[in-house]
Amino acid sequence: MKNIIMTIFLSVWALCCLGQKMLNGVSLASKLLEEVPSTKLSVVQASLDSKKKAAGLPVTSKLVSNERTKIYRLNGSEDVVRMISLTHRESLNNWESEVGTFIETFAPKDGGMERYVETIKGDDFEAVSFFTKSSFRGKDSYALYRNKAKGIALFIVYMTNASDDVRIANMRNIIKDLKIE
Repeated sequence: MKNIIMTIFLSVWALCCLGQKMLNGVSLASKLLEEVPSTKLSVVQASLDSKKKAAGLPVTSKLVSNERTKIYRLNGSEDVVRMISLTHRESLNNWESEVGTFIETFAPKDGGMERYVETIKGDDFEAVSFFTKSSFRGKDSYALYRNKAKGIALFIVYMTNASDDVRIANMRNIIKDLKIE
């Protein structure tokens, strides 16, 4: 009896807290992105860190690929895109609050710096792209992406040394081209 109660409790807890799909539970399709095999992650990491150090920017946290996180290359460039599935229900059900929290955390307006925020909507998704312009912290751009019909929310990190205009255009194109199957 105790085991049955514990099983029910854990099942309900998992549904409430870990209700979103993981990346290994869906198929991501994009003409703009090519998934980096896990055997090549160290090479991509070294290249990315070298470019960031040369530009005087902080190095990237370790690149990993697993059931929640996938690493991609933007076709025709050395730019890297990290997609992370958000597994808590708030990312789908309390979207505005989640977006606000992520923007404040990852695109602060330190010292009067300008923040870029763009909402992008499609037939089956909505997303918000954001970053701090000319930030001393780096040139990474971020996006929150949600597809309620497929039951998935993603945190996207676009790692590049490109100008603000290129970052804006590339992130917009990545988001619009992304298909979840």
